[in-house]
Amino acid sequence: MSESTRIIYDTYESHQLARDLVNGAQSEILMLFSAENGFKRILKAGNDQFLLEAARRGVTVTVLAHMNESLKKEAKKLEKQNGNISIKSIKPYTSSISRPFTTIIVDKKHSLTMELKDDSKLKIEDAIGQSIYSTSKRTVEDSIFKFDIVLQLFQDEDESIKRWLTDALKIVDDTKSH
Repeated sequence: MSESTRIIYDTYESHQLARDLVNGAQSEILMLFSAENGFKRILKAGNDQFLLEAARRGVTVTVLAHMNESLKKEAKKLEKQNGNISIKSIKPYTSSISRPFTTIIVDKKHSLTMELKDDSKLKIEDAIGQSIYSTSKRTVEDSIFKFDIVLQLFQDEDESIKRWLTDALKIVDDTKSH
């Protein structure tokens, strides 16, 4: 597969690509929702069924998302339905990053990052803006790096480390935009 990166302006195309990536996953799906309603949108759209189907095929699914108590209960239900699904609650960190986003990484070969236009919208196509889809090894690795930082950030209880990692993530993000 040749490496490429492209910007997608059509929100319906981005949503369909996200579904196609999840449906085509062979080993691993990583999903990161940086804003409050990202995981809620997944459930509302019925996309949790795509995650369950992937998990039934043996794909490991890891989701990092902000969740209230109700969403945490829904997440636990999904995890109980299939042991290949792990959903971790994180705090929304949009205040430390200028552009809230959702990132989906599949099989360490594909990344789709969708900017968030309006977190109050519960329909995916209304909530997202433009997206960046990439099969570039470097871009995918950068997405995995951000995912791993956030995972570590919210698993560690030491506040000073959380602040340091948040600042490091912002620096990485700012460096990419220049």
